[in-house]
Amino acid sequence: MIIGNKYRIFPNESQQKRMKQDIKNCNYSYNWALDWYLLGLIVVKFKNTNFSSKKELEDKIKEEVFFIISKKDKINFLPKDLKCEKNEKYKYLDLTKLFSKQYLGIRLDFLKGLFELNNLNIDDYITKRCEEYKLEISCKKSKKTNESKWYSWSINDLNKKFTSLKKEKLFLLKTPAQALNAEFRNLDTSFKAFFDKKAKKPKFKSKFNTKQSFSIQQNADNKQNRIEGNKLIIPLSSIEKRKGNDKGIKIVLHKPIVGRIGTITISLNAAGNWFVSFPSDDGLTPPIKRTIDEKTTVGIDVGLTSFITKDDGTKIDLPKFFKNNKIEKKKLFYERKIQKIRDRNPNWENSKRYNKIKIKKSVLDEKIKNMRNDFQHKTSHELLDENVSLVATESLRVKNMIKNNKLSRYIANAGFGMIVDKLKYKSEQRGITIHQVDTFFASSKICSCCGHKKDKLSLSIREWICNNCGMKHDRDINAAINIKKEALKSYI
Repeated sequence: MIIGNKYRIFPNESQQKRMKQDIKNCNYSYNWALDWYLLGLIVVKFKNTNFSSKKELEDKIKEEVFFIISKKDKINFLPKDLKCEKNEKYKYLDLTKLFSKQYLGIRLDFLKGLFELNNLNIDDYITKRCEEYKLEISCKKSKKTNESKWYSWSINDLNKKFTSLKKEKLFLLKTPAQALNAEFRNLDTSFKAFFDKKAKKPKFKSKFNTKQSFSIQQNADNKQNRIEGNKLIIPLSSIEKRKGNDKGIKIVLHKPIVGRIGTITISLNAAGNWFVSFPSDDGLTPPIKRTIDEKTTVGIDVGLTSFITKDDGTKIDLPKFFKNNKIEKKKLFYERKIQKIRDRNPNWENSKRYNKIKIKKSVLDEKIKNMRNDFQHKTSHELLDENVSLVATESLRVKNMIKNNKLSRYIANAGFGMIVDKLKYKSEQRGITIHQVDTFFASSKICSCCGHKKDKLSLSIREWICNNCGMKHDRDINAAINIKKEALKSYI
């Protein structure tokens, strides 16, 4: 069974400097690969494509275009050889700009205007642009059908190109090759998840992100990434080895490591703390799922008044980390200072004062995060006891809930989505089943006694009486009972 591990590490000044350089170089390699990847995908999508009519073109664009430029982006560049007078908004169009980092894809109305031009052969045009960019389009012929199949860059193609790039960019040699190559695999995984509609489109990494990280894959003999005593040993570049910087990084093991260590990820948060995370395989098989019945089933309702409400009436109050708290006042004070600097200083990103205040605010954010995680771990452990076989909860759409300006702060800090994630992975380790009922299931409006559905029920009403049977209900307890009943329909 795979177990996730995360530990705090304490690198010295030279190790911190080295790892910050590794993060910078890994971000560079990821962005470089993403730039080439996007270019290859654009070429493949429209290679050898002919359109007989405008409608056919528009339908094809809707099917094939995978990246849409946001409305905030502007296309205001000078033309080279394309001009569209019919489209007033985008008079000047140039396909080469689609290959740049600034534009992650193709906008629908942009392409509509582009193909309205007379006598435009998209196949010839792309081929011409590829020649300008010295882009080699890969092609394989099928042995059975003898048809040509165009494809984008593979990991091996990117590795070959990146090897030649290292000769020009000498700063990349200071980072171990295992870390740089891991970025290509991460990018490939991101694209697969995107095309399977499991994740959003990959984005370019920025140095302004609050969390920075890089990964190093484990080798076959499990000796590349290892822990010896209280030291974390990771591979170094040949340059760093010659300098004698092969000493391990101090690590605090708050729990024993079980099983074989996998790919490690070293991360730096906004507060300046370093962490290492990695999976480990303990070699054990997951426990058998427990037998589900009504007595061992628990229905829970997540809310703001009570964070967790169980079907038996037990309530766990929501810890309001920001309300009547010194941390809240300090954080709001720093937020106001940061906003003043942004308003007054146009070059606020490079301001020393801004960076100092940002670090202080990040330290407070880290404290709140730790408080929230501690509370959620204790709560999830309490819910998943030995007598539980099924936990029924509602499928929450946290993004829609946060849109409420009055409640967004409390919802975000309570971590509604995070508590469900913790319940999921802990239930797998204990053989417990997690069932999420449909988002649109009216758990609060349905009477748990007679099944009568109330037409309207505002959030301010915490108790209500059923018009059909006259039963008085607590809003949250009634919702938890209905969630339990709805989940049991799938198993009993």
